[in-house]
Amino acid sequence: MNEFIELLRTSNGYCEKNVRFNTIVLDNSIHSIIDNGIICNQLNWKSPIYDKEKRDYVEWDYKYDVISSVFHTEEPKNLIWLKFTQKGHVGVVAKSFDINFDSKNDDGKPISSDVLVKEVGESWDKSFVMIFPMTSDILGNRSVGDLELGIGERGGCGQKPGLPRASKGAESLYILKTKSILHYRFITNVVL
Repeated sequence: MNEFIELLRTSNGYCEKNVRFNTIVLDNSIHSIIDNGIICNQLNWKSPIYDKEKRDYVEWDYKYDVISSVFHTEEPKNLIWLKFTQKGHVGVVAKSFDINFDSKNDDGKPISSDVLVKEVGESWDKSFVMIFPMTSDILGNRSVGDLELGIGERGGCGQKPGLPRASKGAESLYILKTKSILHYRFITNVVL
């Protein structure tokens, strides 16, 4: 994942690699920053509030503001997050500030990624998520949505033909019956 981000930075004219190991404090606990990403352990995330009339979020968890401040993103919602199954498979590649482990949406309908994870006999690893803030040097002239799809398609969890995309492209679930292939792609393509 970090290598993919570095390729984007290079294509945007930033030749010096972003190599760092640092920490960030969220909810009074320390989390690791490795290069362009954050490994967030044991955090609870408040759901954002979306105003349909304004067509935008009007309230979100303060932790997204902290992340935005540390990484200097244009907006707190400019991030991509990944969640994994108990067996270590990438289960969701999503954009925005709506990290969750919910099984149903606000309307009470099942969330497709949760349904698919259960269908292949797995469950979520709720102990951590990986977050990649999308800074201007990463984005260039691309949108966060463009990169969400690019990571989902090429970042180690490529779309299996015939497997439905989850939540209108907001989440991308790629757990396949051939989990060992997916795990191999994850290990070889997502570099911490």
